[in-house]
Amino acid sequence: MPKSKTFLFFNLMFLFLILHPGMATGYSEEGDVLAIKRELANDGFLDVNCLITEDYSVLVSFENDPYRFEATAISRVLEIVYALVSSNNYSRIILIVNKLQIPIVQIEAPIKVIDQYKSGAISASEFKNQIVISFRTKSARLLSKGNKVNSSAGNVDLVLKPKLGLNLGAYDYPFRYLFNLNPLLKVKLWKGAYFAPEFNLPLFDFKLDLKYNYARLENLALTQFLKLEGSTFLRLSAGLFNGRRYGGEFEIGKYFINGKLFVRTKIACTGSAIYLNKGVSGVNNTKYEKDVWEIAPISYFNHYSSIEYRFPTYNLAVNLGYGKYLFENNVWNVLVYRHFNEYLLGFNAFVSETGRNYGFVVQIPLSPGKYIVNTKINVKPSRFIKYSYLATTDYVDSFEAGLSVNDLILDLNPSLLKNYLAIELFKGIRN
Repeated sequence: MPKSKTFLFFNLMFLFLILHPGMATGYSEEGDVLAIKRELANDGFLDVNCLITEDYSVLVSFENDPYRFEATAISRVLEIVYALVSSNNYSRIILIVNKLQIPIVQIEAPIKVIDQYKSGAISASEFKNQIVISFRTKSARLLSKGNKVNSSAGNVDLVLKPKLGLNLGAYDYPFRYLFNLNPLLKVKLWKGAYFAPEFNLPLFDFKLDLKYNYARLENLALTQFLKLEGSTFLRLSAGLFNGRRYGGEFEIGKYFINGKLFVRTKIACTGSAIYLNKGVSGVNNTKYEKDVWEIAPISYFNHYSSIEYRFPTYNLAVNLGYGKYLFENNVWNVLVYRHFNEYLLGFNAFVSETGRNYGFVVQIPLSPGKYIVNTKINVKPSRFIKYSYLATTDYVDSFEAGLSVNDLILDLNPSLLKNYLAIELFKGIRN
C-alpha cells in the first residue's frame, strides 16, 4: 500500500476510535447497560430495563418500590445512572417511570446540563428549563423487547395503614374520635391491575359509627388502570368498597398543558353491603339473631366530574367538582391544596341541597423514607397518614372505590417533579 494511502488509513482509524463510543475510551455499551440494571435492581427498583439508543442516549425504565416518595426515587435513579455513565460519551439520560407496569412520565436530562448543575455552573431555575418531563412516554416503546430484571408481577405488599377520625357530634357526645388500623394486602397482577383486600381493626373508637365498631372486611376490590395515547388515563374498580358499598366504578381523566390542567369524570353503580354482628340492626333496621351480611340490590347511580388547575411555582392546585352523591344528593365541592415536598395541606368546602360543610385535609409522610424490599412479599407502613376534618355534621355521603387516577400519579406530576429535582438532586454534593 502506498505511503500516502497508509497514512490516510491510519488517520481515519484514529478518528473512528476517538469519536465512536465504547472503543477508544475503554468502556462498552453492553457493560454500561448491565451495570445500570444491576445497581437499580440491588437498590430495590422493579421492572428495570435499559438500552443505549441510536443517538447515544441512556434510556432507563423502572418502577419505584423501595422509596416512600416518587420524586426521591427518581432523584436516586438519576444519581445512580449519572455516576455510571457520566464519564462516557453519551448525550443524555432518559428515564421512563412506571406505575403498575404502565409508563407514566418521561424525564429527559442532557448529561452536560447535569454536569453544569452538579458543579454549580447553572442555577436551579436554569436546570428546570433545560430538562423535559412529560406524560408522553414515547421512548417507552423502544424497551418493549428488552429484558427486564426484578419483575413486579405477583409482588405482594402487606401495608399497615392507620386511620384517624374526629367529629363534633351531638350534645350528649360532643367530641367523638377514632384511631384504627387498616391492614391492606396489595397484590400486583397483570399490567395496570391489582387486588387489594383491606381490613379494619378498631383500636380507639368512642361513639363514632358505634354500630360497626368491630373487626371487619373494609375493601375487597379489583382495580384496573389503563393509559391511552398521551395523557389520558382510565380506571375500573369492582368489588366491595370502603363506605359499605359494593358494585363498580368507572373513571376517565386527562391532563392538559403538561399536567397543569386535569379534567375527569367518574360514574358508579352500587348497592349497600354491610357485615352485621348478632343483635345489631342494619339499613333495614332489622336486628339479626346471628352474624350476617346484609346486602341490598344495586340501586344507586352516582356521578362526579371535576376540573383542576395547578400553579407550578407554588405546587398549588385548585379543584372544582360537581356530582350526585348517595341518596340523590347533588353536591358542589371546592378543594384547594398545596404540596410541601411530601406534605400536603388542603382546604375544602361542600355545598349540597341538604347543607354546607367546610374543613381541611392534611397528608403527613410516615417513616421510614426507604423500605426494606427485594422480596416477593414485603411488609410496609402506608406511605402517609391522610386525615380530613369537617366542621359540622357530614351532609355528604360517599364511598371510596380505591385510588383515583389523580391520587395514583399525584407524586408524578411533571411540575412537582421539576420543582423537587431542582432542589434535591445532588443536594449533598452540589457546589
